[in-house]
Amino acid sequence: MEMILTPEFNDLFPGENDTLEELLKDIPSLLVVQFLAMANAELYYHRSNEGPAQYKIFDLLLRRQQPETRKAIIENVNKKINRNPDAKTHFFSVIYNLEFLHYELVNYRELPDEEINQDQDLRLFKAYFLIVEKVNESIRNTLRETPVYDADYFAKTTWPSFIDQFEINSEIYPFPIMLRGAVLLNYLKYHSPYAVYVDNYLKKHGKATALNYVLDIYNLLILGYKKFKNKSPDQWASCSFAPSDGFETIFEQFDLNIKDYQAAFSAGKSNYTGIRSKPLLKLEDGSHLVLSWPFLISKMYDGLVFDFYQYSGINEDTKFRTFLDFKKHIGGEVTEKYLFQKLLGACFKNKHQVLKFDDLDIKGHPDAYYRQGNNVMLIEIKDAYFPAPAIGSYSYEAITEAIDLKFNSSKKGTGQIIKQLQYLSQQPFENPPAYKNTKNLTIYPVLVYSDLVFGMPGINDYLDRAFKKQLAASGLRRHFKTIMPITMINITFLIQKFDAFDHKQYSLMELISQFHAHANSKRKKADLTREINDHIDSQPTFEDFALKKIPLREDGENYLTSCIKTFNLTKGLP
Repeated sequence: MEMILTPEFNDLFPGENDTLEELLKDIPSLLVVQFLAMANAELYYHRSNEGPAQYKIFDLLLRRQQPETRKAIIENVNKKINRNPDAKTHFFSVIYNLEFLHYELVNYRELPDEEINQDQDLRLFKAYFLIVEKVNESIRNTLRETPVYDADYFAKTTWPSFIDQFEINSEIYPFPIMLRGAVLLNYLKYHSPYAVYVDNYLKKHGKATALNYVLDIYNLLILGYKKFKNKSPDQWASCSFAPSDGFETIFEQFDLNIKDYQAAFSAGKSNYTGIRSKPLLKLEDGSHLVLSWPFLISKMYDGLVFDFYQYSGINEDTKFRTFLDFKKHIGGEVTEKYLFQKLLGACFKNKHQVLKFDDLDIKGHPDAYYRQGNNVMLIEIKDAYFPAPAIGSYSYEAITEAIDLKFNSSKKGTGQIIKQLQYLSQQPFENPPAYKNTKNLTIYPVLVYSDLVFGMPGINDYLDRAFKKQLAASGLRRHFKTIMPITMINITFLIQKFDAFDHKQYSLMELISQFHAHANSKRKKADLTREINDHIDSQPTFEDFALKKIPLREDGENYLTSCIKTFNLTKGLP
């Protein structure tokens, strides 16, 4: 996370009063949508170093302009940069691309598909930065007064403006998402009474197994990546697929219908739900335009959950009258009981340890209890979406309310850990206990989440401060040697690195201890300097910290084999 400066319309064209309607009136929406898809692809594939993509997009729009026009724009950009010398400058960003894309889909202009001229190039450029200004104005409206400098200062100054960008700009790892999709379909096929719906869904797409389905989508991503790696520097990143045998039904399911989009989302983007659910657009030549690569990646799991409910026939089952009924079932039975338990079994394989799951014999038992020596980890998992209305609210209060609902109440998250500590202070979760006294125990409370928005910088700290208040009120610290701070961990990270935790230097408890020491040091520095960049650095996420500590895997084949074995994905294979 870092401060990014993007010039707005008034920075680049001071004194001008154009409107989007006037600027775009004779430019076909299809050409704008294609431009935005190209820009999204460039930014996605150059995400580790956006400089080349920024230049290429800038040059595309302005290459035909007169030298004096380009010079005037650059001079105005430099004025903006000089006023903010410590900020990194980007012209184009995915959040603005998506906002522009939403605008074009809602206000779609069906005009003759002709190449746009020099004047239209400039007007498209201007329209883009009017969109930037619109988005940034919404952000500015969230913070008309500077908050008091206290423990909530970081969250109040960043969350309202940052939350809708966090997921969109976060690194997406396709393989763990693909794996979750395969586990979901395999569980429903072989471990539930809903196998017929899996058969229906796979038959609809002409796929023999769950792995065939998710691997086909995964291979589309690999195809795009290979095209990017093999292209010359002046070529654009891949943003479309040609018609392909065996993929027709998948493309059809993922293709966005503009009239349907307008009917559903004219009143608001709803966190870009319409584009997330349909990340492709079919063109007249039969090819399919990729509106967003990350949204296409999500179709292997989050999007799959929606699609399966809608197209498999399971929505006709009386148990699943609403999508939320189905999502709750998937969260509880598939993610929390099946995937999570198999995953932790692979994370903790040491013989001299105890790993227990909630079998309902003990009321209030943690989802997972793990002990190694005198170190105990109490783990709760929540497979829940961060509510879209809160993401689009630009409201600190709405965001904290959503966090509290899922992770900070007497019945969920921090409150559950407190009750588990109360139980453990009086009696063991093991029978018989292999430790002598609770006062010898170091406790590691862990909250595992599945929606990466819950990993937004500052949420871990917010929940830990709430947890510490409850600890102070309960007097529980005196019963244990140490109670570590709360740690939020994304289940995707555990899937990525479960085979690394056997090594002592990369054990989960060791990484957690190092992470909190690191975060505490960063927060002390921020309190001293009160510099915005230090505040940003003071809120690291566990995943970012741990991924830098754990070395890259040398043998991908062994990891793949471990995944297939761990999650029992051999069922159904020929």
